[in-house]
Amino acid sequence: MTHRKNGKIFEFSDDKKYDIHLVGKIIVNFSKYILKEETIMDELNVSNKEVLIDNDFAYLWYYPDTKIIHHKLKKYNYGESFRNLLLTGTEYFEKKGCKKWLSDDRNSSALRKADLEWGEENWTGRILKAGWKYWAIMMPNLEVGKLTMKSLIKDFSEKGVIVQLFDDVELAYKWLEEQK
Repeated sequence: MTHRKNGKIFEFSDDKKYDIHLVGKIIVNFSKYILKEETIMDELNVSNKEVLIDNDFAYLWYYPDTKIIHHKLKKYNYGESFRNLLLTGTEYFEKKGCKKWLSDDRNSSALRKADLEWGEENWTGRILKAGWKYWAIMMPNLEVGKLTMKSLIKDFSEKGVIVQLFDDVELAYKWLEEQK
């Protein structure tokens, strides 16, 4: 039996053997059940993707078939790393004609004032000019991060970007895929 909750896949098994193999992040033995927990990101079935960034702070992918840019923050991202993430995604918007961005910000926090100002001065106009239309967001887990994102969502919505919030990365991807 498989169950999804809060961006994770839980797979239950009635197997009474307790040969536990590490499959996901955690395996917990509950009486006669074995619980395997895997992040849904590992299950996002997109075979054609390019890895643009994979560093200590974030992943950035480009999906050529759907022209979606997708970032997943591994931890709080700021300064040079944050700016590089946005600029690399923007370069692909410009080169490949992208209109869709999936932001997985669950591991993020509030953005620093310097990064917000840099974004407004150096990134916002450029990404909008490149054609950004659709933004699927997985909000930060921390309330302080959610406050920053709510402000950005309001600003970009007023600039014509259509924004949707998601708890499941597969649903976020599918929503973007359906947007023309």
